[in-house]
Amino acid sequence: MALLLDYLPIVAFVIAYKFAGIFVATGVLIVGVVALVVVQWLRDRKVNTLMLISAALVLVLGGITLALRDEAFIQWKPTIASWAFALVFFFSRFVGKQTMVEQMMGEVAPLDQSVWRRLNYIWAIFWVVTGCVNVWLLYNFDLTTWVNWHLPILFGLSVVFFLANGYWIATKLPADSEQTRADNPKPKSEP
Repeated sequence: MALLLDYLPIVAFVIAYKFAGIFVATGVLIVGVVALVVVQWLRDRKVNTLMLISAALVLVLGGITLALRDEAFIQWKPTIASWAFALVFFFSRFVGKQTMVEQMMGEVAPLDQSVWRRLNYIWAIFWVVTGCVNVWLLYNFDLTTWVNWHLPILFGLSVVFFLANGYWIATKLPADSEQTRADNPKPKSEP
């Protein structure tokens, strides 16, 4: 559900582009991202790091796009955000006790540290790839094609990636984890 909520500003951006052009769409994206940050803050009393990075980039690059009337700035936002996320994931291994992916999903799955580190690197690679896909779209297609394919390609990649992650995590879960024992206590033997 959170994944879908995170993509609502992008959906609004695409719809606004179709009806009013890139500059109105950029304004809609700015408002949508700010609204998403506010909703996350009101709901959780915190905003996750990735959302803050994305929101800051939308505000800065979207603002420059509107001020200079040059869509190139907002078109670079997905790449810059993806590569910034890649750096955050990569360097999270060296800062603090947990990798970024473990901070995000550690409560859901009890995994060994080596599995968390591997998964963290996989996420870093994913972010590098999505940034490269945006550059490919940016330099090989016109603005309308970039907008039309931006949502389905990047959203589709994300959904496939998250589903693959879920499957991979499920295969790495210990057969008799602490969580399993806590959820399913052994029945006491009767005399």
